[in-house]
Amino acid sequence: MSKILILDDERQVIQQVSTLLETFGYDYDFIPKADFLFRKLDSDHFDLILLDINMAGRDGVSLLRELKSTEAYHDIEVIMMTGETDDRVLSECFELGAADYITKPIKELVLRARVKAVIDKQMYIREISKQQRLLAEQKAIVDEKNKNITDSIKYAKRIQEAILPDQAVLQNILPEHFILFKPRDIVSGDFYWFHQIDHRVVLAAVDCTGHGIPGAFMSMIGNICLKNIIKENPGIQANEVLNELHIQIRTLLKQDQTDNRDGMDMALVIIDQDQKKMEFSGAKNPLLYFQNGYVTKIKGDKTPIGSNWKRNQHERNFTNHVISLETPTTIYLYSDGYQDQFGGEHNEKFMSRQLIELLTEVHQKPFAEQAHIMDNTLAQWMVMGNEPQLDDILIIGAKIVL
Repeated sequence: MSKILILDDERQVIQQVSTLLETFGYDYDFIPKADFLFRKLDSDHFDLILLDINMAGRDGVSLLRELKSTEAYHDIEVIMMTGETDDRVLSECFELGAADYITKPIKELVLRARVKAVIDKQMYIREISKQQRLLAEQKAIVDEKNKNITDSIKYAKRIQEAILPDQAVLQNILPEHFILFKPRDIVSGDFYWFHQIDHRVVLAAVDCTGHGIPGAFMSMIGNICLKNIIKENPGIQANEVLNELHIQIRTLLKQDQTDNRDGMDMALVIIDQDQKKMEFSGAKNPLLYFQNGYVTKIKGDKTPIGSNWKRNQHERNFTNHVISLETPTTIYLYSDGYQDQFGGEHNEKFMSRQLIELLTEVHQKPFAEQAHIMDNTLAQWMVMGNEPQLDDILIIGAKIVL
């Protein structure tokens, strides 16, 4: 119940207002002298003060000024009571922070309406403050949970980075190369992979279903499966790697028994340094290569690794392409993230055609410069279209001279 303090030096007014407040259902107290005010406020809690403007000894305006300038009492609402209607005095009261005023003689309807309006406003303010506190507490909880989740994802990134092949090793195998690797989130569904067994070098760009955490889980599965396949079958052909990887993914994810549709697209080459040839096989993703200044694009098969595609799902026969490496060859393997990025003046996809044109322009430059140009071109494209990065991005470029 709201409690109201009456401060007036007229006994009749105190009696009248007290009776009415009790009738309205409010708790109340009163004091007849201004000298008692602050002692009373220190000993009890009040939601509202009904303060007479004209009192013997001290006027209500100076009391109001002191109330509103004291932090302990600043938030207590005050309604001024007056037998006069001096606009200048009333204006000063409002400037000092009075909530309202009531003229004497006091009318029941006016007193009820003015007091109720102020008390209701206080209730709304309290409720809003309560809700704000609850929101702040909930936000703090959510922020803490988000921080814990983000910290966990950052730790997962460290694990993912540890699993990725060491680029220093690739530098020894293919000194002229670059890897443009830009996860959309902290962790990535795209990953690059390479391995050397004797005179054969396996290089792959893989794009798993989704991005972020789901994609990262798939990338780790794909990484481990590729490693096992190559180690157990050192003479395997490129298409056979994809065939076997498809079977393993479907088996691990129980895709014959469930509705799981996760999988991956990829482009994989096997470079045979002795026989000076390269095998390529792709699941949806292509190989782009340059020889003697001419560009050739070999499309990947239309089927992904894993997932459900048509009816006979458990086995797939990917195509094996063989390319001679008798002449120096520059190759590019990539996921669809770069070419599918929206941006530019008309806010459209970068597209495969424009990506091939860009690679044609840069393919004879040093590979560090190529990577820099590719990265800057993408950044400018996104800025022009005011678009965020939409997917994981992976491009591998390398020059093969045997």
